[in-house]
Amino acid sequence: MAEVASQATSLVEVLCLLVFFGRLMHFAKITHHNVFWKDTKNICIMVAILLSLTDLVIYAALRIYNIKSVRWSRIVRPIFLINFAESRQVRNGFNGNSCLWTACCFLRTKGM
Repeated sequence: MAEVASQATSLVEVLCLLVFFGRLMHFAKITHHNVFWKDTKNICIMVAILLSLTDLVIYAALRIYNIKSVRWSRIVRPIFLINFAESRQVRNGFNGNSCLWTACCFLRTKGM
């Protein structure tokens, strides 16, 4: 049963990575070449996709030989959340003037 769950989540992850890659390629087609390659958000997304795919392939190869392993690419998943254009609100949540920042400062001063 665990094997089926692992394969299902890997399949969903591959589909998500394909969607992310498709969005990135669409953005590359509608953006000027020099602008696209100078934008660090695009480079971060490409690196995150490559790291995730590499981890997925290594994990699958180790599962074939019944070697237990840990998926290390989960740490790069927030990069997708932060670096897409629709995620401006998420980035603003970590801005120095935001409510989140104010709440953290308040809790720190109250000793919580």
